[in-house]
Amino acid sequence: MSKQPIPVVRAIFGNSNSIEREMNKITYQFPYEIVYCWGEDNYDLMRRYDKNVHMVSGQKFDLVNSEMEHVLKLVASSLAYDHYGEHLLLDWDVGLDPNYIEERPNNALDVEEFWKQVRKHKISMPLYAWWLDKSDYYKDKDTLAKSPIVGGDSKIVEAVRKYGWKYKDMWVVPNACWIYTDGEVNIGKELLDYIFKNDIKALVEEIGMKEWTGMTLEDYIINHQPIPMYGKHGMYGHYSDEELDLQKYINEFVNVKPMLKHI
Repeated sequence: MSKQPIPVVRAIFGNSNSIEREMNKITYQFPYEIVYCWGEDNYDLMRRYDKNVHMVSGQKFDLVNSEMEHVLKLVASSLAYDHYGEHLLLDWDVGLDPNYIEERPNNALDVEEFWKQVRKHKISMPLYAWWLDKSDYYKDKDTLAKSPIVGGDSKIVEAVRKYGWKYKDMWVVPNACWIYTDGEVNIGKELLDYIFKNDIKALVEEIGMKEWTGMTLEDYIINHQPIPMYGKHGMYGHYSDEELDLQKYINEFVNVKPMLKHI
């Protein structure tokens, strides 16, 4: 691990079909990765790809569309803390930023610089937006926007409106596509404790992070927005003006240099 000082952690717990597609088309795969696995077929899939797998349970958990969607990412982070201390947990749909690799020799990640920037914060999770309403995601301006906040899962809508930071016509929350700890704090365990004690029932790993910090949006950006990556943006294939404005706002406090992108 001389060129990779921090293990990259991933979790697989539900349907593996989308993850296999992402692995083949999107995922930037680091030399040293650990996968925390739920489900025997998921374990077999990871072994076929020669992954270093920790079997947590032979029982598969499919939490999609449940109140506690993706809570197992926090379990994986907590286990990784016990095993390794410092770690970076990434979603499978995190790849190299296309704009970044265009400027790089051989389209390669600057490994030394990446890990240097990762360690700028003790704990980090990037920010992303949920829109109140949006009508210009489609060329047809008369088409009703299908933004995440409009017509979405009622529990998610309620949670975002209740807990998110309001920024212009968006609600802003952390995005758990990236969870980093320098090893001083077991952030997975901290957030698990917080969400269950405070009865948070949607976007639990993300709302939990926002509420656990107890910070204003500005303070969160300064202390927890990672340098190498924004949260998920351009959910409909392109950035909206509001999303670009949010990125500009983030860069008033930290100088984000995107190397990875949640695609």
